[in-house]
Amino acid sequence: MKGKSRGFTLLETMVVVAIGIMIVGAAGPAVFQVMTGSERSHNRVTAVLQVQRAGYWISNDALKSQVTDVGGGNGFPLKLEWSQVWPQKGKNDVITYVSTEYEVMYTLELDPLNLDYGELTRHEKLETNIYDDAGQLVSSTNSNANTVVAQYLTAAEASFIGSILAVNVTARFPLTGDRYVAEETRVYEIRPRWQQ
Repeated sequence: MKGKSRGFTLLETMVVVAIGIMIVGAAGPAVFQVMTGSERSHNRVTAVLQVQRAGYWISNDALKSQVTDVGGGNGFPLKLEWSQVWPQKGKNDVITYVSTEYEVMYTLELDPLNLDYGELTRHEKLETNIYDDAGQLVSSTNSNANTVVAQYLTAAEASFIGSILAVNVTARFPLTGDRYVAEETRVYEIRPRWQQ
């Protein structure tokens, strides 16, 4: 009489190992896709964000501009100017007038390490003058600010189509030869204030 053996047979062990290999084989590509999908998605979001930032800043300033000067070639530097005057009540109900004059210049500056990519920079000059009710200058201040508006730009163009300022911006991310390069292009059509 044979006694019952304990444990698994070689055949049972091989079946379990084969099932395990099939599960890992099926799950492996899904995990890889999730990992690379998030990298791909991140690169696309970065490219879209850079293009949207460029469009937001230029559109915001162009809508206020009273003077628009499109540079030669690709339209950069792009120069926008506008001014505002408003009354302000001061001490003893004395009315003064505040005048602000803005000059904003957008430049596309190439990356010195990789001339295929550039940054869109906003250079702002602000002059504020305060006049008394007789029109005499009371005080004056000037300020300058430089802001990098967008990075990873491969192309940017500005031109007038009739009375519409058309700005075409392209961003590409990442800069290296990554497998998952995302490129985004947007065209913004803006009617400056002086054209409305």
